[in-house]
Amino acid sequence: MERSDIESLGDRKSFKDMYKELDAETKDLVDKQVYNTFNAYVKRLRLSTEDLTKSILDVGTGGGGFIYYLREYLNNDKAYGIDKKTKEGNKCDDDFIIVGDALELPFENESFEIVVSKHCIPQFLSDEIKMFKSINELIRVAKKGGKIVADISSPEAESEYLEDTDNQQKNKTRYENSIKLQDYINALNPDEYQVSFVNLIDGSLHKVVAIEKLV
Repeated sequence: MERSDIESLGDRKSFKDMYKELDAETKDLVDKQVYNTFNAYVKRLRLSTEDLTKSILDVGTGGGGFIYYLREYLNNDKAYGIDKKTKEGNKCDDDFIIVGDALELPFENESFEIVVSKHCIPQFLSDEIKMFKSINELIRVAKKGGKIVADISSPEAESEYLEDTDNQQKNKTRYENSIKLQDYINALNPDEYQVSFVNLIDGSLHKVVAIEKLV
């Protein structure tokens, strides 16, 4: 896929056009759905008010609720989402929700100040090559002085599945790779990256990693 300049992706706001045509009850449901998605991102990834004003890429954006909220309610026109799924399930065909692969992000190096990923990295734990490629792609497109925030499956979380005899080998691979991933992130050059992990307490079996790109 040819990489894109984020400034050329367009600023068409078809969500607003669609939203104007909804009845009051449906508008209320949409508002709640989009806000709940946004709020889940902010809480899980511990995003600050300042973070939300910067250029943001949401990798594995799904329906794009987080990006819609940033653009339509917080007026951040520098927010983009990308997901491998087609746009059929999204609320509208907006230019800022892009169809693309998390393993080959269609952006130049250092394109975004904030790169987030919720529930995306754990999907690659069964394949070590894809796992490392996914985290490296997040780092690649983050600007110097920027930040990468993603939830990952921790070794502790993956150990919960080891007794599942039906998927024993798959779960063993995920468990071993989750350890490798955390070790890999911890081994990033401290002169270039500042790394921190936060254990989640919501029963999701994930933890969040924040990687600040210093230089």
